[in-house]
Amino acid sequence: MGEKPNQGGDMSDRFDEIAARVRATTAEPWRLEFDSDGREMGTATTWPYEIVSGDATVVNFTGGHIPTLADAVFFEHAPSDVRWLLAEVASLRAMVKP
Repeated sequence: MGEKPNQGGDMSDRFDEIAARVRATTAEPWRLEFDSDGREMGTATTWPYEIVSGDATVVNFTGGHIPTLADAVFFEHAPSDVRWLLAEVASLRAMVKP
């Protein structure tokens, strides 16, 4: 599943590893799509079905575990949230460099 992440090495190395993993992901925005059990009259049970980007499926939740809505929303926003956090860390690092 890829290389083992840096476990306690230089923080700059860890930052670079995280940034590289984010750059390698499917293009954003990711969008959560839902499915239902097909009942009529508005009584259908819905659940997170997949996360897509344009026409590409990023994650498909069929054939196994269906995540909670909170988990699915977390997955959906993870790439943009991590990019934002990386930008914040880079900005803070720039402020404290001698």
